[in-house]
Amino acid sequence: MSKARNNLPKYLNKYITTQDYSKYNAIDQAVWRYIMFISVPFYEKYAHSVYLEGLEKTGIPLNHIPKIDEMDEKLDQFGWGAVAVKGFIPPTAFMDMLANKVLAIGVDIRTAEHLMYTPAPDIIHETAGHAPIIADKDYANYLCSYGEVSKMAISSEEDNEVYEIIRKLSDLKEDPNASREEIEQYEKSLIDISTKDTIVSEAAELARMNWWTAEYGMIGSIDNPKIYGAGLLSSVIEGFESINPKVKKIKYDLNCINYNYDITEPQPQLFVTEDFKNLKIQLEKYSSKMAYLNGGSYGLEKALISKTVNTVVLDSKISISGILKEFYTKNKGISYLQFKGPTQLCFEKDEIKNQGTEFHKEGFGCPLGRIVPINKSIFQCDTNDLLKLGIVLGNTTTLKYASGITLTGQIKNIQSINKKPIIITFSQCTIKDEKNIFFEPEWGNFDLISGIEVISVHGGAADYDKFYNNNNQSLNYVQSSTLTDDNKELNEYYDYIQKVRLSEKINLDKLDQIYKNIISNYPKEWLLLFEMLLAFEKHKNFSKLKNKIKNKLISFCNEKENQSIIIKRGFNLIFES
Repeated sequence: MSKARNNLPKYLNKYITTQDYSKYNAIDQAVWRYIMFISVPFYEKYAHSVYLEGLEKTGIPLNHIPKIDEMDEKLDQFGWGAVAVKGFIPPTAFMDMLANKVLAIGVDIRTAEHLMYTPAPDIIHETAGHAPIIADKDYANYLCSYGEVSKMAISSEEDNEVYEIIRKLSDLKEDPNASREEIEQYEKSLIDISTKDTIVSEAAELARMNWWTAEYGMIGSIDNPKIYGAGLLSSVIEGFESINPKVKKIKYDLNCINYNYDITEPQPQLFVTEDFKNLKIQLEKYSSKMAYLNGGSYGLEKALISKTVNTVVLDSKISISGILKEFYTKNKGISYLQFKGPTQLCFEKDEIKNQGTEFHKEGFGCPLGRIVPINKSIFQCDTNDLLKLGIVLGNTTTLKYASGITLTGQIKNIQSINKKPIIITFSQCTIKDEKNIFFEPEWGNFDLISGIEVISVHGGAADYDKFYNNNNQSLNYVQSSTLTDDNKELNEYYDYIQKVRLSEKINLDKLDQIYKNIISNYPKEWLLLFEMLLAFEKHKNFSKLKNKIKNKLISFCNEKENQSIIIKRGFNLIFES
């Protein structure tokens, strides 16, 4: 296991699965071989120069599906690692893995019917797409930095809805049993939510940045761009079409965040960066305006609009995680914060004892600012200051804030860290100002935290595991198989032909019978015919059967379907060599 993988946060363990290599059948292996067969020569000319070198350095074979554990060992030399996951994991989890220099690799593989492209993350996309470019230090540095920034981004309710729709839609499009009606239903839902007139969140803007760089990015000049995005490298159609002048090329800068994308459709434009260093430059420009680096009312406003779980970090190193309900200001400072629903209190990202979501089920509020007459927050107080304020266990006292808020109550408990009070529990507590009542005695005890300024606001919880009561157990995902009753016989043919390719002997009679069965029972099956043609090439046996296969493939090439393009590419590679 790589060092990077070993250092992952515990909560990510639930998304990690085991690659069951036995689940890959002969058809799957043929899908992999064909994609690599037609892709490598093409990308040798049209991809970034590191691509071919990266294939070898990151442990990606050409003739069989990669083993993720072997890739993990190879990536370790770059300070990276690899883990097996199931399909679409939550964006925050994926970004956290990138931030820790770990590549999440979906273990499933697209079906032969979707060889050209699949919207679902699969092992082809993650390995042949993402991994090779990590061999470039500047790109790897950008990818890690992107993960670090993105995991701090504030998302919205709409973002979560879009994620769930896309996840379901991609699964349906890869499911041979899915109905057209069900697919169309989710496609309509995606269009409906995508066209809503809503404020675009930080997370959504960064997702667009990722799409136009790591997924569909090009590098070099506008006139002669090279491919490096995983979505292009793993799609034999879109990668091929990307070099077409009809696909608009735009110089890469922050303007890319204004371009939305549809994961299920070809891209109408692509962005070209001059080099990989520029990716990080633009990322830094964007992050400088994010809530996690600016805090204050600016950050709180973003959290308020999002209606999702966010973390507010105070200058006292105390943080509050939950859904922000409202905040109050006075003289340009934050005077009061109010959260709704389960809320967590942390000190330096660790949940404070007995201050988690189970305790604060209904929300949490707190006054902020300096206390008069000492002109400090409680966290800044020494022993003498606390005595002046009447903060003594069992005492009833009144605290007056510079904002005009007053707190009156009896002190029941004082919880300290490093001899500094971080939480003071009051009974019979009243908190109010001249216009508002923030807390009343009948509501129960009140836990007071201290702070003057909001120094950061970021997406998600501070102590993720404890906020969600995560037990770190695996989701027990069982790797799926593309083998069905309908393709069982076909898979046996694929297995036999692969053995023929590796054997010194060839049984023409049996091959002839297989060919006849294909023509009769599988009239649209072209990939197996291609495998047979390669087997014939190895054995240099120019028989009548070979010519039949060749002519049948030519007929596929002459069809108007998109699939004919990729068949022709493979066909030409054989007969042009």
